[in-house]
Amino acid sequence: MSDAVQAMHKFIEDESVSGPVNLVAPQIVDNSQFTHSLANACMAGVQKVNLPEFLVRLLYGTERANNILLDSPRVTPQKLLDLGFQFQYEDIDSALRDIVEAECKQGGVLNAWIRKKKG
Repeated sequence: MSDAVQAMHKFIEDESVSGPVNLVAPQIVDNSQFTHSLANACMAGVQKVNLPEFLVRLLYGTERANNILLDSPRVTPQKLLDLGFQFQYEDIDSALRDIVEAECKQGGVLNAWIRKKKG
């Protein structure tokens, strides 16, 4: 979140920025990479289950499954990069690790779920 807040602050202050700005990290990840990174960040020792694509399509419908879960959009933060924006989190692993650590310190729902899964 801190990258998103810093990016919004930057283009609010910089009057030369106009039009849409993609608030995404520079690393492009697909759902499989995201799931793997999330598992590494918060579910150590918990077995990850991969659903076959046909099952995901059966459960959610082809269009919804493709648009939301299976396709990987190739979105880049080009305007931010052109402005020289420095990302605190340039990769998914460091971003998710920080989010999970913050959540666990606050004792939220994710923290309770992780403790339950780890036994």
